[in-house]
Amino acid sequence: MTSRLEKVIETSETLQYQADKWSTERIALDGVQNHLPADSGGSHVDIDFLVGGSWIPYSRRTAISPSQIEAIRFADDGKGYSCDLLGVFQSSKAGDTKSVGQFGEGVKMLSAACVREGIDLELRSRDWSAVPTVREFIADEQRVQQLKYNIFRHDNMNKGSTTIFRKSQGRPSRFDILVQYVLELQKKVLGLTGSYPALLR
Repeated sequence: MTSRLEKVIETSETLQYQADKWSTERIALDGVQNHLPADSGGSHVDIDFLVGGSWIPYSRRTAISPSQIEAIRFADDGKGYSCDLLGVFQSSKAGDTKSVGQFGEGVKMLSAACVREGIDLELRSRDWSAVPTVREFIADEQRVQQLKYNIFRHDNMNKGSTTIFRKSQGRPSRFDILVQYVLELQKKVLGLTGSYPALLR
């Protein structure tokens, strides 16, 4: 898969905004919520763990050691969304009463939280991927960390959307804590319980 940096999208979000309300657990919960059928428009959600270069499905999570997990992937087979929505408080779910979130705030809060927690994040949908970064500047003697996204364009078209988390290298990371929360998501998310087995592949 070839990709090229196409543009940078700036947001009005800062890393400081609602930082006290976004824990590592919230990253896990909101991350998977975006891929559930009611939000994605798809039929199922995939949760996978990267171990030794191979993706292991959630159903086999008890066979792997949490310390072996290199990355976490949430994916769906839904309609996807435009990368241009990352720069505004609007989402592809606007007007859909069955979905959670109508203004795209969740994905931006998720992105800012990952940057703070030392968790590398990649968002993918359709023919693009996005990586959150930070622009730092001083305003009124305050250090401001503004969230922005590097947008990469790909030659191939993907169905649905994907969220990938990895441990940041070279700085403190709470990725291991995120792993623990994701391993227990079936206890927290109604759509992943035994009552709804068809949603989780």
